[in-house]
Amino acid sequence: TAVVMAGNEEVHLVAMLSRKEKFLCFWAFNVARGLYSACLGLLNLRCLAIVFDLDETLIVANTMKSFEDRIDALQRKLSLENDPQRVAGMSAELKRYVEDKGILKQYTESDQVTDNGKMMKAQSEEVPPLSDKHDRLFRPVIRLPERNMILTRINPE
Repeated sequence: TAVVMAGNEEVHLVAMLSRKEKFLCFWAFNVARGLYSACLGLLNLRCLAIVFDLDETLIVANTMKSFEDRIDALQRKLSLENDPQRVAGMSAELKRYVEDKGILKQYTESDQVTDNGKMMKAQSEEVPPLSDKHDRLFRPVIRLPERNMILTRINPE
């Protein structure tokens, strides 16, 4: 991308090939200064763990079923796609979903995962109580910061 500073904002120009007419064009994105570089690692992985909404912060949560559904949908899309750039992007996304599903499967079976040859066991973490009237609750948690992933059980019983 090409970046042009405009006050407290950055204008990013991304060279793209038009899908229909096959001519070169630019997509322009206007973002707050530093936002792009702060998110670049997640953008390169084609994932953002936190989505900022106008009203609240939403955290993306996945289950085995949601991974299976996403993998199936992506495989269907991939079988119909002809654009090599899009095929490469979809293939990378599919690979990540399959890897993430494998990690979740390990966690559900044993409360531990092996990632890049390193075994990590769940640590018990206390859930902050909503009020003094709530009982103390502990959940098994594994944090994988390099994958931008946290594994836990909503209902630990």
